Amino acid sequence: MSKVHLEVVMNIPEKPEERFSYDFDQALIQIGRDEHNDIQIPLSTMSRSHCRLFLENGEWFLEDLGSTHGTKLNGVVMSPKNQHLIRSGDRIDLINFHIDFSSDVKSEPENPQEAVRDIVREALVQKGYEDIPFLRVMNGPAVGSEFKIHANYTEVTIGRSPDCDFHVNDVNISRHHAKVHRNWDDIEIEDLGSKNGVLLNGQQLSGRRVLRDADEITLGAVRILYIDPNSKYLGRIEDESNELATDDGEENDLEALLSGDFLEDSIVQEPFEAPDIEDIDDDDDDNEDEDEVDAQQPEDRQPKKASSFSILDIGILLFGLVILAGIVAVIYFIFFGELPET
Repeated sequence: MSKVHLEVVMNIPEKPEERFSYDFDQALIQIGRDEHNDIQIPLSTMSRSHCRLFLENGEWFLEDLGSTHGTKLNGVVMSPKNQHLIRSGDRIDLINFHIDFSSDVKSEPENPQEAVRDIVREALVQKGYEDIPFLRVMNGPAVGSEFKIHANYTEVTIGRSPDCDFHVNDVNISRHHAKVHRNWDDIEIEDLGSKNGVLLNGQQLSGRRVLRDADEITLGAVRILYIDPNSKYLGRIEDESNELATDDGEENDLEALLSGDFLEDSIVQEPFEAPDIEDIDDDDDDNEDEDEVDAQQPEDRQPKKASSFSILDIGILLFGLVILAGIVAVIYFIFFGELPET
């Protein structure tokens, strides 16, 4: 179960500011004026059942329950009965209250390191930890409907026609409105010449665009969210890798990257927990037992000059190999709790 921490600040005119903290370990959190709510706010400006937070497929969502005075998420007014993905650091505003939301669900960094992401994604697939990305309808009659984009799909058609892979029956959606493409590296979306077009994160879609975790697709009046659960695992790796930065913003040297102290601290702080998945047969000949690369060389030893490479070329090559070994060591330690045997 994902734990949630809420910091509630009450700002009522002509009264001193008050603060409250709440911790929850449950899948549904209700907020409103009535006593049955998990957070009761006994003010006339608050509806009896104002809004709710709920956990679904490892992600948290916020829904306004048709309140009189509305709900804001990060300063944007939510439409009644609409659901929105909510992540740590997001803010909920309810008239004279604002609530800072945080949970232990990891989100994807804004600037992911693509090389690390690819390595981690491959490791997740090989070990059977990969979760399947999916589309989820966030409003309208079909709210809550989901479509999982399994690896065997190369194309997924979205539209009003019953023959579409993801059938969304809404009058403002074309019969064949949009298509999602899954290739070796990415998942992309394109408009199929629909009447009302496709918006991606509020921008008109033109051509194909790569989908990222928490992207919002709008078809007519229907909002569809793209969720990539693997981002939680990738975010965990990247967050810990970023901790290797020094105070002045420069990256530590290779010795720090391979530091056992850093790896040990990372595991103690947050041990890796594999998601609940079906057993998958793994091949025995995986490449986890790679030898670590010595990060230091004696100062009096110089690499020998090869006839077809300059000293600079050899140095760059060695540096790249050590970087790769360091990344593999970090990933291995997080998944298995120990460094590879040498």
